[in-house]
Amino acid sequence: YLVGGEGLMITPSRFVPEAVLTVPVSLGEVDEDYRVLTARSYRGSQVLRVCAALPEMGWTLVVEKETSEAFQPVAEMTTTMLWVLGALVGVGGVGAALMSRTITRPILRLHRGVLEIMKGNLDYKVGGKGKDEIGQLSRAFDEMTAEVKRSRLELEAYNTRLEAMVAPVSYTHLRAHETR
Repeated sequence: YLVGGEGLMITPSRFVPEAVLTVPVSLGEVDEDYRVLTARSYRGSQVLRVCAALPEMGWTLVVEKETSEAFQPVAEMTTTMLWVLGALVGVGGVGAALMSRTITRPILRLHRGVLEIMKGNLDYKVGGKGKDEIGQLSRAFDEMTAEVKRSRLELEAYNTRLEAMVAPVSYTHLRAHETR
């Protein structure tokens, strides 16, 4: 819109009927840099304003846009960015939880197996099918447990043979001692 030298609007307004030469507009000092300023419009709302002086006619060309309208794309973009950020955090959280389960499940299975074997159940198999370090460790643990079981069976068999060899000698030795 155009403002005359006396500070009155000289063009029709789409917001105020019969605004020509009746609506005062406070422009302040108009410079030649065409700076965008924040100001109060003739309707009292906060606006972004650019003024251009037309000195030959004593008029000022004023271009205004309400700040709410001017910043609406920024507000919409901010809302969109927040939704995208929330979605990324959600997807990241779900991904982290799934990855954590993938890592911790074999470790927990190995831990349960160790506890079971510590209770004396040497037939318990820990071995996982994974090709990672935990899978290799669990299969090595099964091999170690099998070796402990084999060694235990060998010791029991050896102990039984020793007892069988010692029993007759002890009985004979006791009888010889009694007769004296």
